[in-house]
Formats: sequence, C-alpha cells, structure tokens
Amino acid sequence: MGIAGRQAAFIVREHQNLPWQALGALERVGQLEAGDVWEQAIKIQQGEDTLTLRRTVLRLARPTRYGDDEITYPPFRPGPPL
Repeated sequence: MGIAGRQAAFIVREHQNLPWQALGALERVGQLEAGDVWEQAIKIQQGEDTLTLRRTVLRLARPTRYGDDEITYPPFRPGPPL
C-alpha cells in the first residue's frame, strides 16, 4: 500500500473516514510538556491489504483554544507499539 509498501514512516490525523480496528489496549508510553502520550496497536483494511499500525494519542495538559483535550494520529508508523 503506497507509502507503507515502501517501508516509509508516515502520519495521518484521525478522522471518521479512516476506519480502524484495535488490536490491543491504549497504553501510556510517555509524557511531554504538552501532555501524556498513549499508543495502541491497530489494523486498517483496504481491499485485500491489511496494515498493522500504531495509533498515537496526545492527551493534552491544557485544552486547545477550541476545547480539544486530545490529539489522535492513526497511523503513526508501521509496527508494534513501543
């Protein structure tokens, strides 16, 4: 599948048009000044192809000016959670 087929790292902001399936629990993996970092193994199916990816969530210490308290990115890069 495109970028993943070339074994390149990539990042996509989570949205409703990108369905995924959890392969494990969301786990806290670190902390930044902006908030806590969480990761989760997921899979995305596109036709016959399946990608196993890492979903990354930043739970913000302070909400954004729009009131968002987390930022979510699936996928972050191919592979299992750190």
